[in-house]
Amino acid sequence: MGFNYLFIWVIYALVFVLVLFVIKAVFQNKYLKKTAIKSELILQENLFQESNKLEKTKQKLLLVEDLHHTLFKRFFKITEDILLMQQFIFETYTK
Repeated sequence: MGFNYLFIWVIYALVFVLVLFVIKAVFQNKYLKKTAIKSELILQENLFQESNKLEKTKQKLLLVEDLHHTLFKRFFKITEDILLMQQFIFETYTK
């Protein structure tokens, strides 16, 4: 009978340890879920900030491209005016 009671106590101890592991796993899952939710919120905030930065950068890039285009047009206009002036001077002095 002594061995039988010992075997029963060992079985109860193993079941108790198994229940403790299950409880530990449940609490770890809850903690991981809280941590994941916090991390997700932080990542969403960072994504929103980076999206805003990207939008501002796009607007600045469009502004710079427009400025470049305008300056390029002015450069060609000035060059054209200079060439016309040279042509006028050349025609005036050659006559």
